[in-house]
Amino acid sequence: MRVAEAVGPGLDRLRLDIDPRDVAVHIETSMRLTQALGGSGGPFFFTGEALVPGFVETDQLKEMVEATRTSRVTEGPAPTEAGAGE
Repeated sequence: MRVAEAVGPGLDRLRLDIDPRDVAVHIETSMRLTQALGGSGGPFFFTGEALVPGFVETDQLKEMVEATRTSRVTEGPAPTEAGAGE
């Protein structure tokens, strides 16, 4: 909240703009998706095809992303379903 006061329209405006019901729905949706993908909390993310549950140091994360980028260059893009997005 201190950040909102320092850089934005202020705490009063932030409180008016944020609907607690929307926040609760977003959190619930995120938790369901995380659980459906095999996670149990955060942080939780993917790099390429790899699921990464839990905290990862910045240097390790950079290495993982670079390895994913390198493998996509040498292997080509992942196959997509025909007609997807059309």
